[in-house]
Amino acid sequence: MNNQDVINRLIPLPKNCKVLEGVTYDKKRINIVCKADKSAKIKTALSLLDLYTSHSHFEADFTISLSIVKKSKTIKQLKKAKFLNQSYIIEPQMAGKIYSGLKIKAYSDLGVLYGVRTLIQALVVNGDEVTIPKIKVADWPDMEFRGQWGGTSNCDIPYLSQYKFNAIDGKVLVNADESGNATVVHSDRLYQEADEYGVDIAATIPHLELIARKGFIGSNNELLATPSEERKNRSDYFPFLCMSSQATKDMIVDWFRQTAKHPMVNKILIWLSEEESKCYCDKCVDHEPYSLEVQCLLDAYDEIKKEYKGLELGIMLSQGSFKVTKQIADMLPKEVSLTFYDGGRTYDSGRYEMVLPSLANYVKKGGLLGIYPQITHSWRTVFPMMSPYFIKYRCDEFVNKNLHRIIGYSVPDNRYHEYNLLAFLEWLWNNKGRSEKEFTMAYATVNNLDGDLLYKYILSLKNASWDLAHSKLFVRLMYNYPLVLRSSLEFNDHRFEMAETLPIKNIKKDIIQARKAIEIAKEMVNDQLESQAKCILGGLLAYEGVMGFISELEKKSINSDKLIEYYKATKKASNMVYKNILAWSKDILLEREKHHVRVTDTSSVLFRALDGMKRYLDDTQVKCSKKQRIIHVGEWDEGSFSSNHDALLSFDITDTITSNKSGTYHVCFDYINGQSGTEIYRVFLREVQQAGGEKTISQLTGNIKRLAIWAPWAEYPFKVKKVNKDCQYKLLIDVTGMEKGEKTCRGMVGLRKI
Repeated sequence: MNNQDVINRLIPLPKNCKVLEGVTYDKKRINIVCKADKSAKIKTALSLLDLYTSHSHFEADFTISLSIVKKSKTIKQLKKAKFLNQSYIIEPQMAGKIYSGLKIKAYSDLGVLYGVRTLIQALVVNGDEVTIPKIKVADWPDMEFRGQWGGTSNCDIPYLSQYKFNAIDGKVLVNADESGNATVVHSDRLYQEADEYGVDIAATIPHLELIARKGFIGSNNELLATPSEERKNRSDYFPFLCMSSQATKDMIVDWFRQTAKHPMVNKILIWLSEEESKCYCDKCVDHEPYSLEVQCLLDAYDEIKKEYKGLELGIMLSQGSFKVTKQIADMLPKEVSLTFYDGGRTYDSGRYEMVLPSLANYVKKGGLLGIYPQITHSWRTVFPMMSPYFIKYRCDEFVNKNLHRIIGYSVPDNRYHEYNLLAFLEWLWNNKGRSEKEFTMAYATVNNLDGDLLYKYILSLKNASWDLAHSKLFVRLMYNYPLVLRSSLEFNDHRFEMAETLPIKNIKKDIIQARKAIEIAKEMVNDQLESQAKCILGGLLAYEGVMGFISELEKKSINSDKLIEYYKATKKASNMVYKNILAWSKDILLEREKHHVRVTDTSSVLFRALDGMKRYLDDTQVKCSKKQRIIHVGEWDEGSFSSNHDALLSFDITDTITSNKSGTYHVCFDYINGQSGTEIYRVFLREVQQAGGEKTISQLTGNIKRLAIWAPWAEYPFKVKKVNKDCQYKLLIDVTGMEKGEKTCRGMVGLRKI
């Protein structure tokens, strides 16, 4: 073990760190002395150290001492520390010339826990022997709160906290009971775990206009807004709150009270309405709706903070509130924090700064600003992107602009994005510490990879990976409904308008570099890295095919041969992406674990785009290769449902199965514009023998997805292992629709043979 190996294992890198050759002892010869009260965090620190020591001491040769220093006393190494509560030092102790112990000192139990975390990363265990380097550290973070939202963040606190992750927004469920009284449901497990692992938790009340969807709020007319006629007639309409109503303010005060009285809560975060929810009552109609919303929250906070001293309030912006961002910021008193979230602006991997000028000025005036950035390729698609350059770029901006709380967004599971996630925590803690290369070498050390080859791989994809994410190709295709839907929507056909897809200027060079990354992954004999590079190559080739097709259509004289060329290029790319997205996901998942629905969506979206291109070629009589890739099976409408809104749809697919034989199929769903969506619960493929026997040969179960105006398509893979030409095959689909009594509920079913 050399000193650089020790430093490479420390993620994030401490501010000041010196490592010299250490000593090796049997666990029985290592003792722990704790001079701090045993809070939840200290107990966690001691339990972590238990793995490296023994309670059966003959006579200790080495002592690790933990202590909390009063803040009135100065630890000279921490004079420059920005956040004292999270700072700590580790000091070697000498008995003459013998290295006999380590002292971990901090101003808080959290600081002690962080010191233990750093020490544990430096230790090497071989059986019962522990090697302890002579390590000297003085450390503190650049960013006060470094957290995560979404995906598996609520389940990953023990894992994430080892890298000094320390903030999470935990939803509380607020509503009303049958009598109209406010109700609040907490996650006690989440609070307890946050306390044990040193994670700051904000009790989070989700988007205000969504609360009335469930429960009994909708039955209290005093709370409800007066909608416009247009909104009331929309298929996705549900009641929302009138922010001028005293009943609404009283309800919010009760939500705050029941949230604040929980012993683990000292922060409440409110998400503003995702969509502008203008009320047309006499009190609201002439006022900007988000200003009313914020004022109602501030009034409720003024009332409740008298009961709960020290309670903090945070308000989170939304994509709906974007146009009045500065107006909202100007309304907030200094003690109320502001979080910038906008699905189209903070969930973004583009090469441009994220913090708005008005919000940067808000910080300069003393405001506390947080932000919700995505740290992945895209929030909606699950696509590989190991990019320290992207993450460093984001963290540099947030640290330099003195933000307060950074909550990264990573879906659907941290395992898909571990590299970016650790880089995110690295540079929020110590922004000027490691370079992109040095972080990659550290990550390689922790994961037993060849650091030089891994960096060559990362460097090869430096632009290719980020350019593809920056272009937004996949997320734009996901929502290009005229292109990817088979149903007829009630707006003009603009299927080939991808105006929000950004140009990739050096795509030929990116393609060359992606191919180089594939060869490096092969040299590393690393299937997962190879699949990632092939996904990126496939994505770049798909960009060329899709955008080339669109560009050709914009010409005065369209070259049909060119259209066919781009179609075939997209087809080749779609197969590459499909195969390698699923291979990458399979390498990450546990045995028998299913791909997340966003993984299967990502793997299928190019097939959907290809279908749309083929429909255009067919419509314009351009002769192209084979028939449509998706096979129409049937449809459902409101007449399919029973009086309790359930239906078991049945379709005979014998010809499709017997002609296409065994293999992987997708069952494909498309929403047809109507007043109600459809909940899909189970899908069965049944085989009916000649003698009349019947059995299930493949199935999808669980609440798979709701098809509606905001999620109008889905594809789910299933296997057909063996086809008997003498049997009949039926597709059975268990669905629920029209739960609110709407008149129309329609959709389409198709099959795709992979």
